[in-house]
Amino acid sequence: AVGAVCEAIVHILHTTMRAEEAELNFASINPTFEVYSGQDFSDTESSRRITSGASVLLYRVLPNLNHRTPAGRFLPDGRRQRSQLPLDLHIIVTMWGRDPNTQNRLVGWVLRTLEDYSALPASVLNVGRSTPVFGDEESVELTIGEMEGDELLTLWDMLGHHERYYQISIPYVARNIYIESHRVEEAGTDVQIRTLDLRRMING
Repeated sequence: AVGAVCEAIVHILHTTMRAEEAELNFASINPTFEVYSGQDFSDTESSRRITSGASVLLYRVLPNLNHRTPAGRFLPDGRRQRSQLPLDLHIIVTMWGRDPNTQNRLVGWVLRTLEDYSALPASVLNVGRSTPVFGDEESVELTIGEMEGDELLTLWDMLGHHERYYQISIPYVARNIYIESHRVEEAGTDVQIRTLDLRRMING
């Protein structure tokens, strides 16, 4: 589920760019979009290195405290899974460009494109997967996050090992990712007989 969210963002950017690159005059630039790990920021020899486009990096995962213990799903045999784990994914989308004009244009386009997908439906989250990860009724909320400038620059220093110049990066938060348990709740024994002892109530 965590990987599917990052890949869904890349899928949205890739397919939307292919539909709009002629209108945006981006055809000669040929932007690319990738899910990055921290190593990709400092590895200048990586075949996945982006010259023009955007990278998606998951840099922090926190529990969603607004939904602490969502009930588990009922299985076909009537048993219920243990409570789900609700997560928030903190992501930065970094713009890469051969020149400032390309990079700045990508900033506006990425912001506008992802704003149109503030709720990622299951049909997008499950793209390219033989086994669906999200149920038809599930969706993930994607919003622009908040990150202090010092925190962002510190993160960049760590990712680039002080060897790469800062590239403009936009924080996003993906909410309502529920991780299901493979375990089921232990059911108590059925009540066989229920009685009321009136004498014990009177004596008490």
